[in-house]
Amino acid sequence: MLIVAAWLLAACGDIIASANWPGLSAEGDIVYVAFGDGVLAYNVPEQREEWVFSPVPGRLQFYAAPGVENGRVVLGDFGMSQGFFSPRVVVRAYAVRQSGTNVPDELWTVPNIASDRIVAPPLLVDGRAFIGTADNQVVALDADDGTELWRFQTGHSIWGRPSYKEGTLFVASLDRKVYALDAESGRQLWMTELGGAIASSVVIDTDLVYVTSFDQNMHALDRATGRIVWSVKATAWVWGAPVMGEGVIYFVDAAGVVYAVDAENGRVLWSISVEGSVQTTPALANGVLYVVSDKDLESKEPKGIITAISTDDNGRVLWQQEPGLPVFTTPVVVGDTLVVVVPPSADTLLIGYDAMSGAQRWKVVPPNMRR
Repeated sequence: MLIVAAWLLAACGDIIASANWPGLSAEGDIVYVAFGDGVLAYNVPEQREEWVFSPVPGRLQFYAAPGVENGRVVLGDFGMSQGFFSPRVVVRAYAVRQSGTNVPDELWTVPNIASDRIVAPPLLVDGRAFIGTADNQVVALDADDGTELWRFQTGHSIWGRPSYKEGTLFVASLDRKVYALDAESGRQLWMTELGGAIASSVVIDTDLVYVTSFDQNMHALDRATGRIVWSVKATAWVWGAPVMGEGVIYFVDAAGVVYAVDAENGRVLWSISVEGSVQTTPALANGVLYVVSDKDLESKEPKGIITAISTDDNGRVLWQQEPGLPVFTTPVVVGDTLVVVVPPSADTLLIGYDAMSGAQRWKVVPPNMRR
């Protein structure tokens, strides 16, 4: 675990900085990939590039998965240095929309939104964009014009997407705390401190908020008060967020142990192990849990593994695939296709697999950002 922890901590710096940790999100038939110089919108059923957004090719980097709502895409960049005599990093947020050409319409840009990089995916809800930053801020913007509505200070960086339910915004931070904020004003409603840093988003049910932590637990908090209702102990740190389906919470620890837990009382229903280390959130669709892991972490070329697990059969493995490249990002399911993003190489950025059989359907070459 020391080797795994050291590699993962290095990944949070060097891997991101070297364009190896792309962000992936989806809405409808379109997946949005943030990697390197820009962001790609790709139509999965038609296997067609919709557009590429690259405002400063060769200098500006994107890694946080885009936030999407009704075709509007909000992006946060990884910051751009102002040079030797002004070493501060300038970080911007952008909103774009499909234009009918291979370059989207830029709706607005907010300069100087943060003084450190944006790693967390933005959340778009009810005409507002909520962005967590590495300089310990939650910023609320009007999604129509980018006007800042409010900002809230946490004690450390925010790496996970904020979550929202019925007027309340829930934010987890590396300061070990979960915050409940009034989404309209940014006023703190409650705060709960856990035993370890939190690197992912929270999941919200009717009465409970579920959050994983580096304290090797998955916790259920009372949504109204933040009180810890129950916790499930894992075997290692938990980096990725939990996912929920039909009254069951699923999460995976860094050692590759997959847990299925009764969402009401925290009883472990089943657990299995997958090969390799896991630092991502699993994907859940149509009764199948998709877990991406990486083996050979002590080498310079870790190898990714994709494991499809039945949620209806006590964790039976349905299929496995090894794309030949590391996989650092949660996949998404579009229709009957599992879309996986890998660190861009000369011939691969996206891979599409049949979600039920695991058969590879197609690969997408990285677009030329400098065209």
